[in-house]
Amino acid sequence: MFDVIPEIYWVNIKVYKCVKKRLKEIEIKDFRGTKNELNVIAYFLAHGEVLKKLSINFLENEWNVAPRRKAVEHFRMLPKASTNLEISIY
Repeated sequence: MFDVIPEIYWVNIKVYKCVKKRLKEIEIKDFRGTKNELNVIAYFLAHGEVLKKLSINFLENEWNVAPRRKAVEHFRMLPKASTNLEISIY
């Protein structure tokens, strides 16, 4: 087993050209709002220069207002490389 600290891993990971210049749309299904999920999304938002759409679908049994509201606030605060990004949360 590897000892990985997600907050550090996603900050120090190499940024691939395809993420910066080609990734236009991301759809995440069964989102729970875990730290790992949030770190991965933060990585894509910070580096996806041509990212146009991020769709996040919550896991069915996680569908209530509190986690959804928390996720929306978290995504608003994150730095974004794309100036044309639409974020949809379902």
